[in-house]
Amino acid sequence: MYPILQELRVIAGKAAADETLAVLLVMDDVANDPAEPHGIVGTITGDTFTQRGAEPAIALVDIEFLRDAGDGVMALGDAGEVRIYDGDTVIAEQIPVEDAKFRALRRLGDTFVAVGLLLEAWRRGPDGTWEAFGPDAAMRAELGATRFEKLDGYSAREIYVAGDNGIIWHYDGTEWTPIQCATNVTFLSVHCGRDGRVYVGGQHATLAIGRGRDFEIVTSNPELAHLWGVAEIDGIVFGALDRALVYLNDEDAFVPDHGAMELGTSFYDLARAGPALWSFGMKDVMVFEDGTWSRIDEIGVA
Repeated sequence: MYPILQELRVIAGKAAADETLAVLLVMDDVANDPAEPHGIVGTITGDTFTQRGAEPAIALVDIEFLRDAGDGVMALGDAGEVRIYDGDTVIAEQIPVEDAKFRALRRLGDTFVAVGLLLEAWRRGPDGTWEAFGPDAAMRAELGATRFEKLDGYSAREIYVAGDNGIIWHYDGTEWTPIQCATNVTFLSVHCGRDGRVYVGGQHATLAIGRGRDFEIVTSNPELAHLWGVAEIDGIVFGALDRALVYLNDEDAFVPDHGAMELGTSFYDLARAGPALWSFGMKDVMVFEDGTWSRIDEIGVA
């Protein structure tokens, strides 16, 4: 067994229904060097890490499972590079767009959706073809240099995307609608809760809750860091602030979760899987189950 994340750090994580974890890793010593783009793709099952692939020349930004069972993964590069790792097979694809900066990848049913800066939105159907389906040219011209940050959805016909300038984007299967909230912050995270509500987190711990075209700012605090991750479980709304994990109290204010912060120091992606909530931080992988947080401290390597 080895200490988890020795000389490596997590930049993205997802959890499958069977509680297999997918992690996107970079090396500590070149993590912030733009001249050294790279990414390591792996899965964690129980206490065992399996490397699925390594990309020494691609700046990987997000990861997703191919299926509910968690037995294959897809990774996205910031220039639209796509790598699929399925058993012993590796498939290379390229989203056909120039000068793009992709930010996020999500599987909604049998459709994969990738979004990025300048309102880029692309989807890959069962036939393996990537097609653009973002806002039209008129809307792009009207809104100028805006962007998509993260996404989630209840299906490929009900998608929510975090945008900048206080905008949440809603796609209803036909058209995109920009929803202007009572703020000008950049939204950074989205979670479609099992309770039927959509949670959108942003700068300064700003949280909007709603669905469809109706959202309300519930809380915002200029003294707090940004909500890089947000998720709901058992009626509790958690937020990941990079160096702190918080939850929404009865007064609609985010307060520290001391139980989580006694175990870890980094919190970024939050992901539901079965009855559990997983937290992926730069140096911490943790799980909330039955009202208690625990951390993976050591891991075997397959």
